[in-house]
Amino acid sequence: GRQIVPVKLRRRDGQPLHFEVSAARRQDALAGAVVSFTDVTERWQTEFLKNCQLGFLRALGSPDEDAALLGALEQIGLSVNGTDVGLWEADARGVVRLRAVWSRAGYDPTTEPSTQAVPSALVTRAMSSRGLSFSEASPARPVGESLGVPVLNGEHALGAIEISAPDFAGFDDAQAAHLTGLGNYLGIYCAQRRSAADFARSLEELNRVSGERLRLMRLLVEAHEDERRTIAADIHDDSLQILAAVGLRLHTLRRRVNDEAARSTLGAVEQMVGTAISRLRGLMFNLRPTGIDHGDLLGTIRDRLTQVQQDEGIEFSLAGSEPVALTTAARVTLYRVAQEAIANVVKHASASHISVSVEERDDGCLMQITDDGAGFGAAAASPPGHLGLPSMRERTEVAGGWLR
Repeated sequence: GRQIVPVKLRRRDGQPLHFEVSAARRQDALAGAVVSFTDVTERWQTEFLKNCQLGFLRALGSPDEDAALLGALEQIGLSVNGTDVGLWEADARGVVRLRAVWSRAGYDPTTEPSTQAVPSALVTRAMSSRGLSFSEASPARPVGESLGVPVLNGEHALGAIEISAPDFAGFDDAQAAHLTGLGNYLGIYCAQRRSAADFARSLEELNRVSGERLRLMRLLVEAHEDERRTIAADIHDDSLQILAAVGLRLHTLRRRVNDEAARSTLGAVEQMVGTAISRLRGLMFNLRPTGIDHGDLLGTIRDRLTQVQQDEGIEFSLAGSEPVALTTAARVTLYRVAQEAIANVVKHASASHISVSVEERDDGCLMQITDDGAGFGAAAASPPGHLGLPSMRERTEVAGGWLR
């Protein structure tokens, strides 16, 4: 047979019927043809709902969340010949608010859903029962004119879809499964959106806390350096001057004394005072090397390495050029890290040679410190009075760098 035309009819209750009409020649001796009517309503409905589902999923793929929800609600409305579709969503406190609205007559994007709108009993029932909820029926409308579809993520109700469909004749099992499935899809979408929003908020809070921590660390480092500078100045202006005066008077007194035993004792005391002065000068250098404030990072590191060579017998090599673009704060950070690294070599490595290189790179400075000793693990306990590797790393990160 050959198909003539598809036919769409409605039953008395308004339910649509779809037929395919075809004709074929009679197989007997009589003239004429045999006309066949095939009911394809179920097949048509399956294809129609499938297309609506595909349109629904395509809509949710939009990067614009408002456009995605509006497009999804439109496909839901079209699938049941609805006039209005609203999405109600519960927030973290359980308050249900109208999130998005679609209307067959057209949606004005400048009109936002009212946050003061109160969900209907239809929405409340759909969320509490986690199943389809229909409006009150009447003899003329056996299924009512509105229904609520729960928006579920697993067993958790995130909200409900409220559909007004006064022109729809009725809902069969296929349409009920269709709407339930779309509600579940929308629940997964909303849950993922919430998870992404929660992650974004957590990341923002983490960045805020990290930034605050770096700010406090920077203030702590600055306060530490200011205190070092103050102590070094006090030593220079007070203790060192007094000891220098004592040493000078001892020297003068020793020259005036004729008793050899007394001269020897005064000489020993003068030597002790000289040793104390030397140590105070070394302490001043460690507290705040003067070369740092004059932009001499390499010279300051060389002085420290020379002192280690004299005290510990460890040879050194220093290579590179002065990083002229660095701020004083950055130079202080590099020197403190180098100072701590050299102290670790002396304390733990049993090394005979230390190598330090400094070079400008990528608008910054790269400093490398190596030795030929045994070293110690990153997890080893820091010596008392020293920063340790974690604090060295934190100090470097405060200055915008890294330590490896």
